[in-house]
Amino acid sequence: QYASEKILRRSLRLGVTELAALTWLPGFIEALRSTYPLVNVELEVGGVAADLYEKLRLARLDLAIVPDSPRWADMLRFPLANVRNGWFCSPTFNLKRRRLAVSELGQLTLLSQSGDSAAGHVMSKWLERNGVQPRSILTCNNFAALGGMASAGLGIACLPNAISDELVTLGMLREVHVGPVMPPVRYVAVARQDALTPFHRKVVTLARATCNYGTRYQDARSREPLVTLDREAK
Repeated sequence: QYASEKILRRSLRLGVTELAALTWLPGFIEALRSTYPLVNVELEVGGVAADLYEKLRLARLDLAIVPDSPRWADMLRFPLANVRNGWFCSPTFNLKRRRLAVSELGQLTLLSQSGDSAAGHVMSKWLERNGVQPRSILTCNNFAALGGMASAGLGIACLPNAISDELVTLGMLREVHVGPVMPPVRYVAVARQDALTPFHRKVVTLARATCNYGTRYQDARSREPLVTLDREAK
């Protein structure tokens, strides 16, 4: 079996969202090439999970690593990690307190991914459950760009640690603690039931072993993991 991994020649059509590309993707590709040196990876980085799901459904991808959603109910889903998003704004933003009730967010300009994205959907549902109707939301489906918008003082942004940490360290952002805490976004590997092979299962295993959405790939060797790995597969 070990020998077959080293001589296996095939392609892997893999789709991931932006956050994976900014964090653990390089480590995963390194592990994949070490295990399957002759496998050709055809990678696609998508803006939102729905785009990757549609390509998976149309058999244009073999696997997609995306935030979980009931919309993937017709697919096999393998849990990878839970990622928490926090709230951040520029130190110059007109906000005197660093602790807010969720109801107070309704009076501020919020910066978030759109409702088509998992992070934007989780935020929208969380606000709705807490009876909050935001006065203004500026949307962008790129976390790095959202960090820049927040640094420019355009509003208070919903960001994962991998994006916010460096900006906080540089003094470009500060964290705002909001209660109750927003629920995490769960990330999964998704595959079609009629196309899953032992090879794809091994790829999922490698993804589980390397995924860390809390650390930028530049810092991966010097920081501890910040996410919870879930070893149970649906």
